[in-house]
Amino acid sequence: MPVERSKQPPARDQTRLATKLPITLATKLPITLATKLPIKQPTKPTAMSNPSFETLIASDTPTLIDFSAEWCGPCKMLAPVLKQLKQEMGQNLRILKIDVDKNPILAAKFRIQGVPTLMLFRNGNQLWRQSGLMPLAQLRAAVEQAMVPKG
Repeated sequence: MPVERSKQPPARDQTRLATKLPITLATKLPITLATKLPIKQPTKPTAMSNPSFETLIASDTPTLIDFSAEWCGPCKMLAPVLKQLKQEMGQNLRILKIDVDKNPILAAKFRIQGVPTLMLFRNGNQLWRQSGLMPLAQLRAAVEQAMVPKG
């Protein structure tokens, strides 16, 4: 006995059917993410403006910059490490914390793509840069090595 094949409508009928289908998914889905989230306008750097930042990193005192964010877990874990490093190094090292969300111009200028990112400056020159959480001993060694004059 022959198997009956399903009859397909002509191509023009398929087109007509496609245009008559109701578009419910796209129109009935709630659009909450785009409409309810606050849109942050670009802000001017707050506490740390570019001129004062440039002055600080141009200092003869080595300046360790911690680019971080309030929402960043590793950044919070790095805070006591930096506090201990400051206690050990005293006046030989200045440590600044810069929130990348509050200072987007500086974050963009130094191409900060992940937090925490640490940068060490002296006399306006970048001596060292590292992203990620570091234990105290490794951070101390990296900072001390970067502070040694080369030549």
